[in-house]
Amino acid sequence: PSCGLYRPALDTIGMVANNKRLMDVGITQVEIGKTGAGNDVNLAVNGIATAGTYRAGNGAVGTPSFSFTNDDDTGMYFESSGGIQRLRFAINGVDRIISSSSGATQILGRINTDVGSVSTPSIYLTDTSTGIYRPAANEFAISCNSALCANFTASGITVGSTASNSRRDLFLNGTINLQVANVANGTYDWNTSFNSGSMGCFSLDTGSGNIIIQLNNTGTPSQNFGRTVRFVRYTNVGSNSVSFQATGGNVRLNTSSGSEVRSSGTFTIFSIPVNITCIFEITRLNTNEYFLNPLIYVSGATNISTFFNHTTQASLGAVGTPSYSFRGDENTGIYSPTADQVAISTNGVINTNFTTNSVDIGSSGVGNDRNVNIIGTIRNSLGSETTPSYTFTGDTNTGFYSSVADTLDFTAGGTRVATVDTSGFSVVSGALKPTNRLQYTPSSVQGSSFTISNIFQHLIRTDPGATTDLVITLDNVGTGAHFVITKETSTRALQVTASGSFTYNGSNRSATTVIASGSRGIWKIWQVSATAWLGEVSTF
Repeated sequence: PSCGLYRPALDTIGMVANNKRLMDVGITQVEIGKTGAGNDVNLAVNGIATAGTYRAGNGAVGTPSFSFTNDDDTGMYFESSGGIQRLRFAINGVDRIISSSSGATQILGRINTDVGSVSTPSIYLTDTSTGIYRPAANEFAISCNSALCANFTASGITVGSTASNSRRDLFLNGTINLQVANVANGTYDWNTSFNSGSMGCFSLDTGSGNIIIQLNNTGTPSQNFGRTVRFVRYTNVGSNSVSFQATGGNVRLNTSSGSEVRSSGTFTIFSIPVNITCIFEITRLNTNEYFLNPLIYVSGATNISTFFNHTTQASLGAVGTPSYSFRGDENTGIYSPTADQVAISTNGVINTNFTTNSVDIGSSGVGNDRNVNIIGTIRNSLGSETTPSYTFTGDTNTGFYSSVADTLDFTAGGTRVATVDTSGFSVVSGALKPTNRLQYTPSSVQGSSFTISNIFQHLIRTDPGATTDLVITLDNVGTGAHFVITKETSTRALQVTASGSFTYNGSNRSATTVIASGSRGIWKIWQVSATAWLGEVSTF
């Protein structure tokens, strides 16, 4: 018969229907259908199916390997191509999710999540406080570490927020293309020309005449309070000027460092001369106040004071709240402690104060002194004996200076007392007055002979344990060289010799005794010319 059971192999029972193999049941597995075109067999489970492993054919998007009763084109199937295996999920014969062995998962369609919040965004990776959420209808936002980073609405993109410590910088690695409307020559009223609409950037074209924009305290405040307009002034669009006038009564144009008020009539408070390239913003703050924010000045002028008909000014400030500070570090900056002074404060403490006559670093009081670290060279004038280059407060004629090249001189009370040059240190006659014993470490001479040839060996002592007479040979050290030699032994003699054309005390000497055996003493010698020495002896 074409339907029934049979035994296809040892320990296996098979089932056929209409001569087609339906299922083989073995000890370790149940196989439904068999490989080959037209040999697949569907398995319908009306309940719960539990097994260790299910194996099925690869399937396709319209006929997934694993599908559902009465919904044959919804389910899961397998695909392998290009060395990558993919598990694909189809709904109604259309791919919706694709997960590949490369680690990527692709969702084809929309993702609907809850709205989330700034600290618990709806969509995130491994950082649960950084991601995307929906702050309100028709908006989505990006949060970073539970703080608003950017908000996207139909009217634009807001980076950061106005809350304290919530401002964020915007870094652009590309070009911003702005929609720019052209403003030709003529007179424009702020309230009627710039109070509504999506246009926020205007190119000021003065090709055939001047442009006058009137700022006033009339109009409909609800339409343009907080309205910011950006103006672009190019150099290549004409040679005429652009000016902003205060009309009506009590109109103020502020900057971050100054303001101009016009109480009545018409007064030009801000103008851009010819051949100037600049970008700036003006915001209407309230009924009679506008705010100017200069962005870029490219050519012709370097600061906003060039354009204003007055000098920009800031408040004096204080050491803890300087007039000019930095975002996130409000107690570090520049201020004016009093008239004709400018000071720099760091961390709310005065660092440097510039006055008419001095630059003061630090201040008086314990812990208020400041170090000065110089990376480079300090250069000063040479100075003189009475006005040294480096001096002291209240004692301006005491210090050090340089009388000639390669020389450092010390002066006290306007009189030079010592000099350091390439030959060594010298003291002006009568200026060396030690109040205590003058101690030194002399060169010790050992052996029976010694030649004086080094100008740096000014102080010489003989070896107290000498067993032979010591002979000192005088060489040409240089005119003015002087030495002090001490004889500390009484058992041997100290002798001098002047070889060649040298003389000592007026005559040539050869092994002449200076201090005899049995005496101690001090011998002072000095060179008076290229070939002559003089000396004095004191014995004890």
